[in-house]
Amino acid sequence: MALTHHRFQSKFLNNERDISVYTPPGYEKTASPYPALYLFDGEDPDGLVFGTATIENLIQDQKIPPIIVVRIANPSQAVRDRELGCLPEFNDFLVSELVPFIRRNFNVSADPGKTAVGGYSRGGLAAAYAGLKHPDTFGLILAQSGSFWFEPTGADDAEPNWLSREFVRAPKLPLRFYIEAGSYEVDLKGRGGNILETSRDLRNVLLAKGYPVDYREFPGDHDYINWRGTLADAIMSLFGAREK
Repeated sequence: MALTHHRFQSKFLNNERDISVYTPPGYEKTASPYPALYLFDGEDPDGLVFGTATIENLIQDQKIPPIIVVRIANPSQAVRDRELGCLPEFNDFLVSELVPFIRRNFNVSADPGKTAVGGYSRGGLAAAYAGLKHPDTFGLILAQSGSFWFEPTGADDAEPNWLSREFVRAPKLPLRFYIEAGSYEVDLKGRGGNILETSRDLRNVLLAKGYPVDYREFPGDHDYINWRGTLADAIMSLFGAREK
């Protein structure tokens, strides 16, 4: 196992950030290209959501193949809120700058069916948006408690779940999803605008369009402890069954 750190500058976003790349035990530059997982909120300490031990245990137990994980940090909280809010320029950064950099420097597969993008909260929203706009790069989508209530205008009376309607309008794409939400992530005001309700709505839209969706609900709220516990389920769902 190795974890390398890179300072990455983006022309599309006019900023720079830290990128960490995990390579699995026995990684070889001349082996068959490895599947890849791109994860947002990469500045979080290893004990919160991204558990290196979790992934290595899954590999050791042959639950998933060896994979490369790219952790994408946020320059700041304010930048995170803007970039992970379905910002087109952030997708440009991903597919035109970051992914090519990773493919030049690491032995990763260019097959979108072996390339996942994922995150929790606003990162789950950004992952689904990246798949919608660039299915030729990201074929696997991982969303833990995705902020699917998001609506780009921010108006008080705006209808939530803008991204679901974007999937309704788009043709069916070669995407596969893992989506989860907590049973306590509900809208107590009855407007249907929190995470549980909008995750169910997106699930229903995707299933109606014919997408393969592994949808799950956990007994919890919007918290790291839940996402860290279910991360293994998500990775096995996207990589384990596909590889086998």
